[in-house]
Amino acid sequence: MRRKLKVKADHKEYSERTIVRYAWFPVTLDDNYQVWLEKYYVKQKYFIFGRRGEWVKQKTWSESTEKRKFLNSIKDSDKNVQNEMVTQKYARAIQAAGRALKARNSTY
Repeated sequence: MRRKLKVKADHKEYSERTIVRYAWFPVTLDDNYQVWLEKYYVKQKYFIFGRRGEWVKQKTWSESTEKRKFLNSIKDSDKNVQNEMVTQKYARAIQAAGRALKARNSTY
């Protein structure tokens, strides 16, 4: 005799989420910071053990690390935008502007 057992899980297995926690007591994070009385981030992954689902902590980081990541992503996107603009769209415009400046300088 065989029967299928129900799995009591609220989410799909290997789902990920990032939550913000508040450190009431000193907490040591994965980015080599210790925070106390401030917010920090926790990345969690959902695993099914037996027939029950559970969120498991994967990584922790502080708000200063989050700000640094955000600023680095902005800098990287600016570099990519400038490189794409120079190499693709505006290469001919830059050349035309250079020729116009050369022509203008030669007339004076």
